Amino acid sequence: MKQNKILGIMLLSIGVLIALSVFFSLASLNHVRHMQLPHPRRDANLNIISIMTSSSAITMWMTFDYINTIFSLPEDYLKTQLHIQDARYPNISLKSVVKKNKIDRDIFLKSVQQSVDEYIRQNSQNKQ
Repeated sequence: MKQNKILGIMLLSIGVLIALSVFFSLASLNHVRHMQLPHPRRDANLNIISIMTSSSAITMWMTFDYINTIFSLPEDYLKTQLHIQDARYPNISLKSVVKKNKIDRDIFLKSVQQSVDEYIRQNSQNKQ
């Protein structure tokens, strides 16, 4: 009887440990998934360009100012390429432009990424 009680307590303890392990593993994965890139002006000592290897890292929360900074784009480059008319440019997020103009999110994001890639490609050829 006493052994059954001890066995029950041990199994319960193991179950609780497994549950806590799963919980904290999922919580840490969720945290990593939601990590944001460092801000180029706030974290000026970081070499963000080495983090940003391609435009595929561009996401909807980013402002044009942020994208211009991390990819070293001229201030009005994306405004011209994407025909942005919003007076808040470059201090407006991609998400805000999509919402205001009622355009497809994925198509707009792809256009931004392609414009950035084109600029990088042109400038890397000019440097060679």
